[in-house]
Amino acid sequence: MSLGEYQLKCRVRQGMFPDEYLVIVEAIDEKGQRVQMVAFADKEELEVASFPKGSEDVEGLLSVSTLEIKDRLASVVLPKPTFSNGPVVSIDASDLIPVGG
Repeated sequence: MSLGEYQLKCRVRQGMFPDEYLVIVEAIDEKGQRVQMVAFADKEELEVASFPKGSEDVEGLLSVSTLEIKDRLASVVLPKPTFSNGPVVSIDASDLIPVGG
């Protein structure tokens, strides 16, 4: 895998505003454990089969940029920061899909 633009697997839920969505991503914490992190994303930063309504959530893809990919870990920049960790998170590189791929 090379650095660049990717899509990250996520769960998507309607946010407070019409074109804003809550995204839930599986990140890797400093202990190497998978943890869920939550951030907001605008509609144009997401790809989903159909956008969720109400409190349902759906599988989706979030546009991200990679900073580093090493072994099975990738550092990515999310479009907006997570509530707890800022905009840069570590994730399992297998959760990335190359843009256009």
